[in-house]
Amino acid sequence: MPRKRRDMPTSLDEYRRLRDTRVGVDRTRTLSFYRTLSSTVSIVSAMSEELGPLGLTVSAVSAVSAEPPLLSVCLAHESQTLRAAAESGRFAVHVLQAHQRGLATEFATSNTPRFRAHGFAHTYGAPVLTEAETWTVCEVVDTCGYGDRTLLIGHVIHTHEGTKGAPLVWHDSSFLPVTEHQERD
Repeated sequence: MPRKRRDMPTSLDEYRRLRDTRVGVDRTRTLSFYRTLSSTVSIVSAMSEELGPLGLTVSAVSAVSAEPPLLSVCLAHESQTLRAAAESGRFAVHVLQAHQRGLATEFATSNTPRFRAHGFAHTYGAPVLTEAETWTVCEVVDTCGYGDRTLLIGHVIHTHEGTKGAPLVWHDSSFLPVTEHQERD
């Protein structure tokens, strides 16, 4: 089992104090590097007792473990969707396809009633978009703050794969379709 680093900051204030004492790359260059990291576009959703279904577009979703089935999502500390997931104990991840760029843009826009124009089903304790082909519902097992984000770890409790198609990818601050996609049996 890997050892936990003792010098790793776990809050934004700790990170800022540590950052100010270390020599490193400037923020602009770091963000420029991050833009070269291509990733699948997903929508994360959770149900808030107070606000109803909440969700947002993310590109920071990753498989953590196959046994047990775990995945991670990085969200801003102040995210209402993060708060709803933590309070309800469940969240859904919807993997978007190339033809769903409009949906990705809509859920990436702040201060819009994102679920009003889209059907959803309350499935396994999380709001699941009916137009999503591939999705999973997770039970929250852990959250931990790193820098300006919170890492949300979920135990996969249900998955659904509908019609397969080319994924939508985020690269260099743009949504891009994968131009070569091969169906697998």
